[in-house]
Amino acid sequence: MIFKPLELEDMDLLRPYLQKNEPKVCNYSSGTFFMWRKYHNTRFALVTVEDFYAIFIKITSEKGGDVFQLPITNNMGRALGLLFTEEKTESLRFEMIPEAKLPLFRENYSVSELSDDRDNYDYLYNIEELAELRGKRFHGQRNQISQFIRGCKSWEITRFDDTNRTEGLRFFDENYMPQVSFGILESSENEAVREVLTHPGIYRLSGIVLYRDGAVAGFAMGEKIGDTLFVHIEKSHREIHGAYQLLVKSLAASYMDTDVRFVNREDDSADEGLRRSKLSYHPIELIKKYCFTISKKSVK
Repeated sequence: MIFKPLELEDMDLLRPYLQKNEPKVCNYSSGTFFMWRKYHNTRFALVTVEDFYAIFIKITSEKGGDVFQLPITNNMGRALGLLFTEEKTESLRFEMIPEAKLPLFRENYSVSELSDDRDNYDYLYNIEELAELRGKRFHGQRNQISQFIRGCKSWEITRFDDTNRTEGLRFFDENYMPQVSFGILESSENEAVREVLTHPGIYRLSGIVLYRDGAVAGFAMGEKIGDTLFVHIEKSHREIHGAYQLLVKSLAASYMDTDVRFVNREDDSADEGLRRSKLSYHPIELIKKYCFTISKKSVK
């Protein structure tokens, strides 16, 4: 099994498999998978045999060393067996494994060094709640939006497309790219967002642009997989109160006439401010993920 670096040109090859994302986890959506490939040093191996397929994913852990993510496959038992057979190591380390998949590992292998991966939990929301922000629970967000509306002469939400992409890119470059104090995580995200904006035909994300008094005040973008909208980008002007809250609400509202039922706004990357913000929108579920090690000698 040969692992190759994940490149943007691999999108068309892998997209059909990623579109079958079953556990509603952002890591296996095409947007997240490709946007964060450089940060994670993502490598993959695609195996197809008759009606069997598996994408094996290897990344560099933030703690150092190579680890595996959950294979994308139509036969998890066979895929894991193949991975254990092909790898020439004493043990295999897995990271960002959804809680729903833990029983499969525990039933077939002796799992050790199991740890909670809180920083990579996904935030899953009911689309109707995000789109409407009704009730006392969302009083703060509605106040922020009201402040935004009162503070301008006009505002507008439009679809993000080729007619305003240049404006969106200029807004992003002026408000996010000049920051020199960002760490590697923020710099990687900015590079990924810019890649999305400059390669729309490859990523195929849909989104909205927020205008305030004729100027771009922010934009949000995501992709629909099944009944879930995966939100990959939420960028607003940092000095305009309420712009962020209006983007969150409006992107969800733009999918209300579709079969989308859930919104996955990804993780919080251990950022305490972002964690408080995402919790304040009252997710219906935090999709838990775990890290663990399996020794080949401990296979039952």
